[in-house]
Amino acid sequence: MSPKINSLNEKIYLYIVAVIVLGFTCFVRFRFLEVPLERDEGEYAYMGWQLMHGILPYVESNTMKLPGIHFVYATILTIFGQTHSSIHLALLFTNIATSFLMFLLGKHLYDESVGIFSGASFLVMTLSPSVQGFWANSEHFVIFFAIGGILLMMIALDNEDKKYLFLSGILLGFAILIKQHAIFFCMFGVFYVTYRKNKVAVFADVLSKVGIFITGVLIPLVLVFVIYYAAGNFDEFWFWAFKYASEHASLISPDRAVGQFIRSFDPVLNSNFLILLLSLLGVISVGWNKTIRSKYVFSFGLLVFSFMAITPGFYFRPHYFILVMPVFSLFAGIGAISFLKLSPTHHGLRRNSFLCIVVIFLVAPLFVQKNLLFKMSVSEITRHTYGLNPFLESIEISHYIKENTDEGDVIAILGSEPQIYFYSKRKSATSFLYMYPLMEEHSYARVMQTEMIKEIENSEPKYILVVNVSTSWLWQKKSSRKLLAWSQGYLEKKYKMSGAVEISFEKDSIYYFNDQAIESYLNSLKNNFNLQNKRTVFIFKKKDMDST
Repeated sequence: MSPKINSLNEKIYLYIVAVIVLGFTCFVRFRFLEVPLERDEGEYAYMGWQLMHGILPYVESNTMKLPGIHFVYATILTIFGQTHSSIHLALLFTNIATSFLMFLLGKHLYDESVGIFSGASFLVMTLSPSVQGFWANSEHFVIFFAIGGILLMMIALDNEDKKYLFLSGILLGFAILIKQHAIFFCMFGVFYVTYRKNKVAVFADVLSKVGIFITGVLIPLVLVFVIYYAAGNFDEFWFWAFKYASEHASLISPDRAVGQFIRSFDPVLNSNFLILLLSLLGVISVGWNKTIRSKYVFSFGLLVFSFMAITPGFYFRPHYFILVMPVFSLFAGIGAISFLKLSPTHHGLRRNSFLCIVVIFLVAPLFVQKNLLFKMSVSEITRHTYGLNPFLESIEISHYIKENTDEGDVIAILGSEPQIYFYSKRKSATSFLYMYPLMEEHSYARVMQTEMIKEIENSEPKYILVVNVSTSWLWQKKSSRKLLAWSQGYLEKKYKMSGAVEISFEKDSIYYFNDQAIESYLNSLKNNFNLQNKRTVFIFKKKDMDST
């Protein structure tokens, strides 16, 4: 059989495998469309819902993220609907679209086979619960715009088309607006545009290309600056997205970085070991594969800057690793094709054996995680991924709040559960959607607590929820207890308990939502009610509501 026929057969096999992987991906993601929103999703959805009502981020709600992700969510809610399953359906389409971009990038850089394998690898690795792949975190949308921008950049440089170079900058600028970490993809763009000068190019031409690219990056950012300046909210925008975000990024000392990385990356490695092994093979294949060697600056440059994108603050949260999945997938495609090049082109049986091996490496993570992906229920996968965080319970709690309040009423949550605001479609009485900034050891924390107390007292919310789950607060050794001390006195004076939810691994959560149930619950505590009970959400109702 001739090498051309061999190559054609390999592509057909790989296309078939890619279609099968796509089918599995869609099947699994459809199974888990109903996973409840986690905290970040809750923030994005609630502030996206506010945007739909003309309220900009940082006006009534505080966040250290740039506002791009909230505009993305507002678009999703408008097109797909205002439910958590609609958000995850949009994630499915985004994930497939990014996979297609990976296919185009691999094909443009190397060949069609690399593209096919890269796109399929991306689908498999971003499906993993080890990177919280079923939840629509901002990283999914960052890489959609970043890979689109990088692909356009390559096309522009290959065709000497400055218009595409400008458009690539705009896409990467949008990626930064979604999450600040994307600035490293823009830095990669500047690096590679500078590197890819023609032999006869003069310095002015290189400078012109870099300038056009950077101008494209800056346009979305400048537009947002202008919007907030014109709206009169620039100071709030600047404080939360830059001053506080910088403070937050400096809380973990560098000496803890390695330990943090190992703990977070270990589940990712275990879930995707064979694909990552192919990625490693792709990295070292530069030693014998001349095609790879000719593109090593791009591939290794993207690897370095992608890794830098997950390092700010040294938090290494599971979903941060989605930012390195594109380059891991690209190297997996390179590794697979480099491995095939080691097999004899004239011996069909041995060649097919090599092809089967790389296919096994690709689909192995699906079998390694088969219990998680194909057997667990929505509630089981949520508990497995997020433990006793009250994400499942937030839906039922929100139904209770919605049924017992009017559209114009406000509520407050002492805890970091913004998804409840979105589910209930009730505004927050305070601009603080998370307790984390108030608990951190920085100079702003006590001032933030004072401000939150003032906002709640001025708003007098009809309901106040107290979330007694440690991960909803993340208390530090030196955290100010001002908010806690105030809440106990304020709730005792003006509110009464109207609901409680006990969360447990061993059994289903128990909901107490009426006077008789609450009396029974309080009796079970033997009159030792304490707001520091673990894994419980308490619901307090304003006392004067009973007489209105």
